Amino acid sequence: MRPVYRPSVQEPVDLPTAAATVFGAARAGHEQAAVRSGGDEIQIWDFKQGKVVESFAAETGTPRQIGFDQTGRLLAVVTTDGIVRIRDMEAHTWRTIAYQGVQWLNGFPNPSRLSTAAMTDSFVFWDVERGTELYHFTPGYGATGAWSADGGRLAWAEGSAVDVLPLDPEAWRERACDLAARNLSGGERELLPPGSRSDACAALEK
Repeated sequence: MRPVYRPSVQEPVDLPTAAATVFGAARAGHEQAAVRSGGDEIQIWDFKQGKVVESFAAETGTPRQIGFDQTGRLLAVVTTDGIVRIRDMEAHTWRTIAYQGVQWLNGFPNPSRLSTAAMTDSFVFWDVERGTELYHFTPGYGATGAWSADGGRLAWAEGSAVDVLPLDPEAWRERACDLAARNLSGGERELLPPGSRSDACAALEK
């Protein structure tokens, strides 16, 4: 018989409250799952052994969602305060990716990239190793998405519309420059934030 995860409390009066705070994420390739068991504690439940083999605290707040990358080595945690941290399960170390503003995890397109959904309805993509933002865009309120198998494209549905976006910022820039077919006007340059490039299409000119 396969082992079954059970909350630490078993009294009938306590079970509903305990069960409402429990959620988990499967760990690929390990026959394990990470389980938020209450407060800021996360447990690693081993299904072969039928017991908790590791536990640790999120440290920065109450977990709202957790998820592993495709290798099962990296665990991403977003808290109710909008903080995102990634735990290296082998090195037992944490890296903070975002300090505020994150609503949900979209997942890992690949082990070196993490996508999150911001409270402003933007999809944000992060470089996991550097802990920096790569790019972001806003598909629309309430959109849901899924990755291609290689993590190179994102399909999202908003209402009855479905779009597929290649996750290649250089392709976006090339397309925008093709559509513009001109340099920025003086007024457009004045609207650019300080430090922005005004020659984004120059390298693409033939």
